[in-house]
Amino acid sequence: PDFALWDGALRQAGQTLPCLVLDRARFVANLALARSRAQPGIGLRVVAKSLAALPMLDLAVQQLGAVGVMTFSSSMLHSLLQERPALDHLMGKPLPVGAAAEVLTQQAKAPDQVIWLLDTVVRAQQYAELAQSCGIRLRVAIELDVGLHRGGVEPAAFAALLTQIQQMPQLQLEGLMGYEPHLDKLPSPLRKRSIAAVEQALRGAAELLKQRGITGPQGAAPLVNTGGSL
Repeated sequence: PDFALWDGALRQAGQTLPCLVLDRARFVANLALARSRAQPGIGLRVVAKSLAALPMLDLAVQQLGAVGVMTFSSSMLHSLLQERPALDHLMGKPLPVGAAAEVLTQQAKAPDQVIWLLDTVVRAQQYAELAQSCGIRLRVAIELDVGLHRGGVEPAAFAALLTQIQQMPQLQLEGLMGYEPHLDKLPSPLRKRSIAAVEQALRGAAELLKQRGITGPQGAAPLVNTGGSL
């Protein structure tokens, strides 16, 4: 019976190619649950790659009151800057400087709407040179390795990278991102210890940002984005 229902609905809608069928009411209910579980004062950022259909992304941003989106590739960034120019983007991983240059060349809103992710002194220098060649200032954040080890600067080296970036006037440092989806997959004893270590790393880095006078957009507290499931 369910198959006949969906088959009839798709035929009626003229759909002959693979498509996504969404239970909108359940999606909205899940968004409300996510919003209710967020701590007061915490801004939510929607992961754009998980919501590849623009109406779904729009609904999630609206229902969550999201501050922006996390974007993971230059092609995704191109598309969203074109289709949704008001969205604020935090990159979910550092892009090669050539990919960033391509976006900046084609998307006039990119300098204002994108926070680029940096993980090494070399990449920071590359982005500073790119900004200088374009005659602009780039918004950036530091990727902190909080235990996933898929990229980012180690906590022990965070202060040194921060110092280097602060000496590059072409870069406007706004905060940090620590990608931690691995925490949800760990066995219980290790998970509790690992969560504590991640919190310590993030809080220590955030405190250092405040001590150095780093602020987020419009002079707010520096961005500290956990970038994962928790």
